[in-house]
Amino acid sequence: MALQGRKRATAAKDGPKKRSCFPLQLSQLPHNDRTWASDGSMIPAASALGDAKSVIAALTGPKTIVLSMDSRNLCILQGELMGQILGLILSSTGPKDASLYSDLLNSVCPIEDSRSSIGQEAKLRNMNGHSYYCWISDLAREI
Repeated sequence: MALQGRKRATAAKDGPKKRSCFPLQLSQLPHNDRTWASDGSMIPAASALGDAKSVIAALTGPKTIVLSMDSRNLCILQGELMGQILGLILSSTGPKDASLYSDLLNSVCPIEDSRSSIGQEAKLRNMNGHSYYCWISDLAREI
């Protein structure tokens, strides 16, 4: 599976725009059970350490799953990394040439390096989300 990074789009600063509601339609693109995308979010986006937060990890592709975590001890990184973990687990049962798209570019290189002979242990030891990154590296090596 290839993990591919995408830069996060920035919102226009022209003020609020009028939103229209349209029913979501299934994609007509031929993904052939090979294309996945993950993302994480946190509400409120900016909060202090002791504030209540809700972190959401989402994965979409041939299947869709959304995981919500509510606590005071959460950060957006947990949502982003859990989305990637979900993607690696669910895509492991499908074709080996599947792609997982993510906007968390900090994890693209460690995942690609985990499949090579480059040792990641020393680098991962000092990163926030160390346990999540180790789990992701193990899953990436298995796929």
